[in-house]
Amino acid sequence: GVELDKAAADYAEAVRAQNGKGTLMEAVHYFLSTRPVIVDKSTKEVLKEMLAMKRAQGLSERHLDDLNKRLTRFARFCSAPIHKITAAKIQDFLVNLKVGGRTQNNFRMTISNKFNFALLRGYVGKDQNPAAEVTQAKEVQGDVGIFTPDNMTTLLEYSLDAFRPFLVIAAFAGLRTAGVERLD
Repeated sequence: GVELDKAAADYAEAVRAQNGKGTLMEAVHYFLSTRPVIVDKSTKEVLKEMLAMKRAQGLSERHLDDLNKRLTRFARFCSAPIHKITAAKIQDFLVNLKVGGRTQNNFRMTISNKFNFALLRGYVGKDQNPAAEVTQAKEVQGDVGIFTPDNMTTLLEYSLDAFRPFLVIAAFAGLRTAGVERLD
């Protein structure tokens, strides 16, 4: 229990803080009603639910596969309940990937989306998205290379037969990888 002097001092301070606006019990009820009830879910459990929901929403298999690979890698690094994950832990994960800035930022965005999903499900507190607190990695911009006709001839000559149509469409129709993959 609490000593009587401490309880009386806490009560007096609480009443003073209310400044005549409601009772102490009303303040307690309001406080309890606005606090989120956090469900203890691991990052793996949240990932499984998120993928099922995204699949039901009709996301492409390519997108689902990307989410699964990135977030499974994160879950292996950080197995704590999702509401206990900190920005520092996410930053450690991103730095330990030993990849470029663009890839780190892609992972960061995917992890942030996972926290937004967890918020909607009540697995983290309101406004708890530690991934959003992690600063973006610096992205080094390289020169864009353009294949010459001789380069394309060599690529097509030495490519696998099954891969050649992909190269031809990408090179001569100007489609990006995802665009070519969506073609029949």
